[in-house]
Amino acid sequence: MKRLKKVQMLLLLLFMGICMLSGCNSVTDDESADSEQSSSWEDIAKLGVPEDMLAYWMVLNSRQPFVSTDEGHQEFYWDEYFWQLGEPVGQHEANRFMIADMNGDGANEIILECMPESVMLLHYEDGTVYSYQFVFRGMKRIHNNGIYEGSNGAANTVYLRLTELDKDGYTEGALASVDDGYYEVEGAETTGEEFRDYVLQNIESAELAETMDFTEDMLDKCLLGDLSEEEISIVRNAPAYEMQTSEKYDLSREEISAYFAVMSGEKSFISVTDDNQEYYLNDYHLRRGKYDEDFRFQYFSIADMDQDGIYELVLTGGLDITQIMHYEEGQVYSYQFDYYDEIGAIANDGVFVTGPPYDSGYGKIVCFKKDGVVTEPVDNHSSINDDRIRYNFLSEETMNQCQEQAVK
Repeated sequence: MKRLKKVQMLLLLLFMGICMLSGCNSVTDDESADSEQSSSWEDIAKLGVPEDMLAYWMVLNSRQPFVSTDEGHQEFYWDEYFWQLGEPVGQHEANRFMIADMNGDGANEIILECMPESVMLLHYEDGTVYSYQFVFRGMKRIHNNGIYEGSNGAANTVYLRLTELDKDGYTEGALASVDDGYYEVEGAETTGEEFRDYVLQNIESAELAETMDFTEDMLDKCLLGDLSEEEISIVRNAPAYEMQTSEKYDLSREEISAYFAVMSGEKSFISVTDDNQEYYLNDYHLRRGKYDEDFRFQYFSIADMDQDGIYELVLTGGLDITQIMHYEEGQVYSYQFDYYDEIGAIANDGVFVTGPPYDSGYGKIVCFKKDGVVTEPVDNHSSINDDRIRYNFLSEETMNQCQEQAVK
């Protein structure tokens, strides 16, 4: 009897093994595959999540790009955004967030406390999420009615609210302020006592906006509302928006083809800045002539820097570095610049923000040489932020997308 049970057990194990090899578990696999399929927008609409809150959730989960008003109204995904107040930074992340109606139109905005220290505001308008950055002292102690504090120092405090907020930018209006003993309420000078009474009755009487930790669970709870885990999974499987590059590159041009080969690691370049040594981009970790293992570029742009009809490759990031690559006679030459003192924000016509010795604050490259570049000052370029070169996130996925959208 014991032998019979043993045989039955062996047969059962054999049968289970055959099932596994022959695909008896294919139903489970199919169910798993189905769960990973994108949800339909019709199913998502049935959940009743407000349109603006859904858009904020999509942006902060890197499923939908947003438009940054600080970088020339260019699109970015949240996990590919490394900017602070219009300047590239090595890391950018949110620690906490709030929800409040910042401009009094009845719709809420998202306020993010970010590192490096800054405040980032997200505003939804006509299907698009726009972002605006403020210095950390420029937007603090935010109230539910949208009033907030700004400060330039210990002796200065101003109470503000946004009077305009749209795709083009924002306008602030001062309600009351104190500056080293000088008091003002609604544009008129007043006494300290009158100032304090006004603040207590008209500003501090409103509750402060609740601050939440920037976590996946908290974003789900605050932006999606009271959804079940199954309903949240429907949103998580929403189709991702594919960001379209604003420029189509002509890969038939020798220099552009060479630049893509450099970025993919297929072609080397000569670093003029580093004693004309030859490098591949993946192995290049020199920042101001010193080895820095963490040195990486985050964005690439293609622009005609010296306006000679030949495009250059501009690499941005690496904390405070602008790297420009120039193509000549089959070879790519590289030149490194300090972002803040030499070449900062760059316009499509090649004019860039710079520091001394150019008092105007703007310059341009006249020509490239094998031992450096020749630059000269430019009197003015008031629209340089709105006319910035296109920043593409430096990744294999982005390069593949650029190649797919390339000029045929």
